[in-house]
Amino acid sequence: MQFPKTRPQATNYIRPRNNETLTISPPGFCWWRAAERNACQYRLVVTQNGSPHYTSPLTPDPLHIPNVAFPEGTYTWHIEAVVDDTVQTTSDPLTFSISANAIHQPWTNPAQLLKQVPQEHPRLFFLASQLDEVRATLTT
Repeated sequence: MQFPKTRPQATNYIRPRNNETLTISPPGFCWWRAAERNACQYRLVVTQNGSPHYTSPLTPDPLHIPNVAFPEGTYTWHIEAVVDDTVQTTSDPLTFSISANAIHQPWTNPAQLLKQVPQEHPRLFFLASQLDEVRATLTT
């Protein structure tokens, strides 16, 4: 079991890229599998200044979006491939930064979002950038 050093065919790209500065927090993390599907689970470990900052729950898929925003700063991340609660291998560490003006968009479970949608019809959705224009038409 080993994380590949070069991108396997027909796979996603590793994100965030090494030394990338991001304007959205938290980033969505993607990596390459260390083994065939279902052969292990993965744990994302994010550190800042050598101290643990965020550790994901185990996931069978090579992606994770944290449910908390990361403050401005520089972080290092790696992935652990885990079988039966034992780390089998670890990916090379990568570094990323969160910019001062980063937009906070932590993962929210879709079921929680849908609970906020009224059951009554009609349900109209507008982008925040459209609200002033829509409000101007309410009296006409």
